[in-house]
Amino acid sequence: MLMKMLMKMIIFLGLFVILPSSILIAEEVSDLKKHITENSQEIWKKYLSNFKNGVDGNIKIATFKNDKMTNNYTSYVLRQKNWSLQEIDDPQKKTKIVNSYSQNYFFRVQHPASAKQWTVDLIEKNSQDELNDIGNYEFPSGKEKSIQDLKDFVFRFYILRCLALDPNVLLPTLARLPEFNIEQVKEIQKDGVNYYAVDYTFTPSGAIDEELIIKNLGNNKTADISDLPEGLQKYPMIDVRNGKLLLTTDYLLIKEADVEILGVGKCKIICDYRYEKDIPLISAYTMTYTDTEYKSVHNFDLKLNPAQNAKRFTLSNYGLTEPDFDNLRSTSWVNYFFQLLGVIVILIAIKRIILTLRSKV
Repeated sequence: MLMKMLMKMIIFLGLFVILPSSILIAEEVSDLKKHITENSQEIWKKYLSNFKNGVDGNIKIATFKNDKMTNNYTSYVLRQKNWSLQEIDDPQKKTKIVNSYSQNYFFRVQHPASAKQWTVDLIEKNSQDELNDIGNYEFPSGKEKSIQDLKDFVFRFYILRCLALDPNVLLPTLARLPEFNIEQVKEIQKDGVNYYAVDYTFTPSGAIDEELIIKNLGNNKTADISDLPEGLQKYPMIDVRNGKLLLTTDYLLIKEADVEILGVGKCKIICDYRYEKDIPLISAYTMTYTDTEYKSVHNFDLKLNPAQNAKRFTLSNYGLTEPDFDNLRSTSWVNYFFQLLGVIVILIAIKRIILTLRSKV
């Protein structure tokens, strides 16, 4: 009699308590997975819209090998609309370097501690739309040779660090690819804050083994696609594979990530944030490669809506003369003309010498 009552109670609990609870939990997890799968791209774009009026700040960067510092430098960055500026102060090399994309041209200048003034390394003319406007940013499809135009280093390497699984791989780019699949999502609490714990897989078809990737790409992630084996030509820049993510619930930014990187091994990423008017701004980014004991640490001090100052992006701001591309072009044509004229004179002289020698024979 007692056994029958116990059996009925177990059946009752299973049918009316445990099973409904399991269904509710499964539906909740399924809803979270659907929410992230369907809405993540719009959420990330909404986050980037906070930067449409620009951002600036100082970033201190340090790298370590076996817990010993191998490099340490400071980089000031400024991004306004489709202008971009990076000033690097490297105490080890005892020099300062500036990379700037203004409305009209790109330049790179440097100032060694031993020099009296800035010197020009490179000047190139730009079209105004060469850099993406932050407010209209589109995450790439993954088939490009780079995440985004390589010229926009400030945007890719600094502002978007909160979405970087690797210096060359953005989470939004990976999530757009057909081989990306979210296996599981659940909401958890850590240090009193709610996060989304996401397990994902990314196994692109035709992937080449690690040895071939190292052989053909090495550390040069911008290698020409045509130089790669056929199996790598699909996503030559995407070396990230399966992993686990801990994402913020507001903008799906990376709090933590454990990922596999081809040719490197396991990688652990930790991001810290500070808030400015309810907008999370990354304050620290730590990436540790477990197998190689290599670590890089970025400490950020970013500010939104910096004052507009067009001169900051120009050569004249560094005491140098502004380029005159029209005159530079005409000068180059003049040089070509005189070079061609010189070749003609030499050929005429050689011909006369040959004719003189033949006449003597």
